Amino acid sequence: GPDRPNINPKLEVDPVTPKPCSEVTFSAIKSSGGYGRPLTFAWQIDVPPVVQAVLQHAIDRAAGAPLMVIKANELNQAAAALNRSLVLHPLDLRVSIVVSNYLNLSANATATARVQEPTLKTIQAFNATPRSTSIAANKESAFAISIKLPALACRGVSLS
Repeated sequence: GPDRPNINPKLEVDPVTPKPCSEVTFSAIKSSGGYGRPLTFAWQIDVPPVVQAVLQHAIDRAAGAPLMVIKANELNQAAAALNRSLVLHPLDLRVSIVVSNYLNLSANATATARVQEPTLKTIQAFNATPRSTSIAANKESAFAISIKLPALACRGVSLS
């Protein structure tokens, strides 16, 4: 019989290890299987909910299109949101795309970008009371903890 039509989804990411202040492009332009007609594209990002909220605009902009661009300020805000949530693992942008053709055949592909950590968080104890160097010698000690977040502001990038 005739060959069964195939869809060959292809998803590429550039750069694979972006800095928090750089743009990331996910491209499915090299996907094939439309048989002369346009393919349709449905995007998803598998990230923690605090990050999903920030990146939803990028997903919405890409709806139906073969390119999804996460802008520098969006990536920066996503990294900052993850930092504020005090999650200590790196930010992985696990992107999947479902590519469909006019025959309602579909196939999916995935790609991951790992956002580079600018610096690690540091935790400092301060205002310890009493001022003894040995906490064990005292029945009760109180101290405050300061969590220092890396500076995430991008130079020359608007956060609006």
